[in-house]
Amino acid sequence: MLLRLWVVVYLSAALYGQSERGSITGIITDASGANIASVPVVVTNQATATAERVSTSAAGEYSAPNLAPGVYRIEVTAPGFRSFIEAGVTVTAGATIRVDAKLQ
Repeated sequence: MLLRLWVVVYLSAALYGQSERGSITGIITDASGANIASVPVVVTNQATATAERVSTSAAGEYSAPNLAPGVYRIEVTAPGFRSFIEAGVTVTAGATIRVDAKLQ
């Protein structure tokens, strides 16, 4: 009986760690490969048109966490650069998808 209780507790803890959400991360660079700070990044769920707005860190990194599973569009715009758009990015539960962008 004690063994069964231990198995139930152990499996419950393992299931609790599972996430129903995913995330998209990446680095934004210029044509020379230098990281670009403070760039707005819009991550839009293509089915619901729900948009998450984040911006890059001083190291040019961005992260859009806690996204519902689905297909997303990433748009990056910065003054003096062409916009970067990537559609059809699929996020699944518990996954982190990486989308880097090189702005021209």
